Amino acid sequence: MNNITVGVPLYNNEKYILECLDSIFEQDFNGNIEVILVDDNSSDKSLLIAEVYVRARANERKNVSFKIIKNNENLGIAKTKNIIINNASNDFIIFLASDDVMHKKCLQTFLDNYKETDDFLFCGCKMINEKSELVQDYQPPVFGSNQDFKWACIEAAKKNQMFVNYDTVFAKTETWRQTLFYEDIKYGEDLEHLLCCLLKKELTFRQLLVMCIGYRIHSNMTTTLQNKNIPENNKKIFKHINELTDKKIFDV
Repeated sequence: MNNITVGVPLYNNEKYILECLDSIFEQDFNGNIEVILVDDNSSDKSLLIAEVYVRARANERKNVSFKIIKNNENLGIAKTKNIIINNASNDFIIFLASDDVMHKKCLQTFLDNYKETDDFLFCGCKMINEKSELVQDYQPPVFGSNQDFKWACIEAAKKNQMFVNYDTVFAKTETWRQTLFYEDIKYGEDLEHLLCCLLKKELTFRQLLVMCIGYRIHSNMTTTLQNKNIPENNKKIFKHINELTDKKIFDV
């Protein structure tokens, strides 16, 4: 099992999509890479840029294939990620936001460290600016057990925080298919997925002490634009998690 699908949800990121795709295409990786890009009805030139890129580079590497899917309407990030999961052909899936980048050995690092007992792996990231310059290194807190990790995630969520970057989360395709993203929220799908996996499914997240992703900070990023709505959106997530677990974990 050395085949990985990289899922790229795309929406209005014409400025950064080329750098994102380049970082996947240039991976130092021995296995097969399937890139599934799903455009969520972008209104800029993102999709056109991606299509031109794929046509230009499609035959350069035999171990890299591309699949582009276009949503006819804006479905939101959760549905878009689920489309990627349901269309993946390879053994593992990792997502990459269309404004972020992978470090050259990202995929090989995850595959080399994966154990059959793992549900999810995740790691740190290098925060970069609009010019791809390093802003700072970020490594999430390290915990002695999955139980400690779980309760730390709950406490962080109560403060409307999350220390796991979902661009660094790696798992078997079958695991993603058993834990699809909750589609009844506009955003925050990663927080809901994390809490559901930990509290309902009782799955594990193991941290690698490496930084494999360049996480871009810029004024048009989704989390920046939606920041003022995050607390209210999270209340919907907390209510959903309480109902899933039949426990009052969150006060809502």
